[in-house]
Amino acid sequence: MKGRLLAALYVAAVVVVSIQATAHHNNNFEIFRTSFLNLAGGADLYAASDRHRDFFKYSPSFALLFAPFALVPFWLGVMLWNGANAFALYWGLGRVLRGEPLLAARALVFLDTVGAMQNVQSNALVAGLMIIACGELDRRRELRAAAAIAVGTAIKLFPIVAAAYALFRPYRIPRFALYGVAAGAALIAAPLVIISPAALVAQYQSWGAIQELDALTRGHSVMHQLELWMGLGLPNWPIQLVGVIALLAPLVRLQYWGIERFRMLFLASLLMFCVLFNHKAESPTFVVALAGVAIWLAFAPRTPATWTALGLVVIGTVLSSSDAMPKAIQESVFEPYRLKILPVLLVWVLTQVELWRQSAPAQSPATRSSRSRRRHFARRAPAPAARGSCRSPPAPANRSRGAPSAPSRRREASRAAARRRRRTSATASARLPRTGWRRRRGARRRARAGSASRRARGAGPAASRWLRSAAARGESRAHAPRA
Repeated sequence: MKGRLLAALYVAAVVVVSIQATAHHNNNFEIFRTSFLNLAGGADLYAASDRHRDFFKYSPSFALLFAPFALVPFWLGVMLWNGANAFALYWGLGRVLRGEPLLAARALVFLDTVGAMQNVQSNALVAGLMIIACGELDRRRELRAAAAIAVGTAIKLFPIVAAAYALFRPYRIPRFALYGVAAGAALIAAPLVIISPAALVAQYQSWGAIQELDALTRGHSVMHQLELWMGLGLPNWPIQLVGVIALLAPLVRLQYWGIERFRMLFLASLLMFCVLFNHKAESPTFVVALAGVAIWLAFAPRTPATWTALGLVVIGTVLSSSDAMPKAIQESVFEPYRLKILPVLLVWVLTQVELWRQSAPAQSPATRSSRSRRRHFARRAPAPAARGSCRSPPAPANRSRGAPSAPSRRREASRAAARRRRRTSATASARLPRTGWRRRRGARRRARAGSASRRARGAGPAASRWLRSAAARGESRAHAPRA
């Protein structure tokens, strides 16, 4: 019920916000819409236009991908675009979370998703594509993950860092790299369907020139905070390099790559990193960071520090740019100092600490090495009696035992049959897709039926092995296990 109510809230937000954007003839959507018209007409995508303010700063591939939203009426294009953004983030969170944490995550990012849709930005779509890519990598679907990352990178450059999530399955990196290169090359060359190769090269040259101008900006980033509070006039790249090192440093803990909590915390850190160290981050971009905070909250320990950080995020990041915050405080405190980034930075630091504090779950004796198992059971064995003690020492093991009794043989045969039944059922279930629960149930039933028929014919391989060993010892067949 709560999930349906939240989904209805998202749908209502898409409709209401799209009506508002259409009524004000949103400038950002007009920029996106004009980009496709300029690409189809052979005009420079990055030149000034009298149809909108500001400049188009995305790739030529994005201009082509925007065609379905540019060829329909303005109001319908806005609604479809906002719907794609909201759906990508809503569904993407469902690919990595479930249950109550999923509801909390979707509720936490709702206001920032609405803010991104009010500006008709692509940030919610980019965040959703990054999360979807990581979810598909966990499911060993490298083609879908590569396609999601390639589309996100065609929209904005920073989603390419989501490819670092593929490191958690090293043996599948070659396949993912092949799909990624193929998808990236296809998107780079996609505008050739409507323009010539020479025109496409010219468009990419113009895009590179406008990217060089934007490289000098700071935005809502850590670089701006260091310059504002400490007076550091360093270029962006050294600080971004330090951030990359801090982001990837926990990956040296190879023994924790198979733990879901470790991977999800790394995904949360990655999403927040894309905003904290982004020199072009704006207020609508924080929906990407809020998605990371939502995933962090699902796996963070329930401590006072966690709840304090969450409260600071809600007040200082979510509500600071909404109508719930008084206008005077926004204009005099949050906007001049760009304080919206500080709560997210605090959560990112806590996430990095949790990545370094992550501990592996305790192993059971069945999963340990043979030496570890011997030590484990040696510790549990009773200590020998002390010298002069009244207790008698334990009796030595009888290594020359005769044939087992009939009840023991029957119990052993029954246990062996049960092990074969479980092994056959598990193997048959593992070979089937996850979604085919009906087929898995049928395979288990067939496995049980096969085991029952083998028991009806005889005790099975366990009895045969015992008979071979008994024959080697010269014992009679009278002690053979019965069915």
